[in-house]
Amino acid sequence: MPDVEPPPKPTPAPEPPPSDAESLVGPEAGSLIAEEGLTRIPPVVPAWKHLLRGPYGVILSSVAFALMNFVVKLASEGIPPGESTFARFLFGAALLGAFGWSGKLDIRARNRRLLITRGVLGSCAILLLFASISLTRLTNAISLGNTYVLFGALFSFLFLGEGFGLRIVGALAMALVGAGFILRPDLGHLQYGDILALAHGVMGGAAITVVRSLRRAGQESPWAILFYLSVVGTFASLLTGPGDWVLPRGEYWVLLLLLGVLGTLGQALLTYAYRWVTTAQGGILSLLVVPISTGLGVAFLGERLTKGDWIGTALILLSSVYVVTERK
Repeated sequence: MPDVEPPPKPTPAPEPPPSDAESLVGPEAGSLIAEEGLTRIPPVVPAWKHLLRGPYGVILSSVAFALMNFVVKLASEGIPPGESTFARFLFGAALLGAFGWSGKLDIRARNRRLLITRGVLGSCAILLLFASISLTRLTNAISLGNTYVLFGALFSFLFLGEGFGLRIVGALAMALVGAGFILRPDLGHLQYGDILALAHGVMGGAAITVVRSLRRAGQESPWAILFYLSVVGTFASLLTGPGDWVLPRGEYWVLLLLLGVLGTLGQALLTYAYRWVTTAQGGILSLLVVPISTGLGVAFLGERLTKGDWIGTALILLSSVYVVTERK
């Protein structure tokens, strides 16, 4: 039988050239993908960024702020509050300014007047907080200072026309009762540092109201708000009288550096994480700074809490939860 040649193999069809969108990465690819109707593959997000998004980021920011408050208390034995405030803001201004200068963060000012106003109010609030921490127990300072949430709700109602229902009125009353348990306003107990902590709550509430105004109008990026706070705070802290400042020694240099790192880290984490949480979630999780700071005070500073302290702290925490769930 004669040999039969096998049929020739079919020539494979040439592969189509890659799409323009497939040969690009970044924003250029995104625009071409949209034009060609291709399915866009979401970018791979590193695991550490997933950890910082949403609730976990807010929790980590609360830990950073609580540690910052603890460091302020330790530093207060040898460093004046104004000097500690200067270190906290100078580090933030330098870091955010560097990222802004390189184009990695948007720190451009669109409403410079309101940004400076927020910076003045915010820096005064931090000065009052650091001064109160140096003059009273850490627990008192943080619990009473936490009333900024409630004063922010009040000022937003008065100046921004935001809702102010009976629930918030009840929360304010509850917070004032809680403050009374902690303050115990009699001549033999009332401490100047406690009054400063409450003043921090008022000033912080005013600063939050300005931030609400800026963000509601979509005028400023959160990074611009933080940058101007740090710059204004750096100069405002100089008004406390550098003549009374001291040259840090040994471990105090480390404490001042930690102040700047923890304060800036906590604020950056909070700003980043708030893109993935509701106002209620973020507000409630931010309150973790109170029990964490209290635990640090009891464990490492030898602070002892009375029944009135526990009741007052609990009432302020509950009232803050009421406010943030009302305003979600």
